[in-house]
Amino acid sequence: MRKKSFLLFVVLCCITILVACVFVACNPDDSSQNTGEDNKETDASAYAGKYYEVVNGELSADSWIELSADWTWEDDDSAMGTFKVDGNKISLYWIVSSEPAFEGTIDENEFTVGMLGADYTFRKGEPTESPSGGEIWH
Repeated sequence: MRKKSFLLFVVLCCITILVACVFVACNPDDSSQNTGEDNKETDASAYAGKYYEVVNGELSADSWIELSADWTWEDDDSAMGTFKVDGNKISLYWIVSSEPAFEGTIDENEFTVGMLGADYTFRKGEPTESPSGGEIWH
């Protein structure tokens, strides 16, 4: 009788631990990845502004990404999402994804992100007329 009670106790403990692990792993309320909540120690306004793509040494008026103080971004094609900064690393997320769409490095006036094996640099400043060849990052 004691063996059955002990075995039942062990099985119930295992089930309880398993259920607790599932709840922790599947917490649908954990949206910190998409809202910038991981960035609380960093002020997003330090990065806020419109960044223009550097093409042939000039800032292209046709290709830009705007970072906002509320940890969101939007580009010239009306794509949007959230961003996260960790040290000098920036990750831009699509609005519907928890995986980074673009990753790269950032300082207060410039960031570089990789896409399809190439790096694209964006810088704050006044854009010039669109260079011939137009939008190459899209």
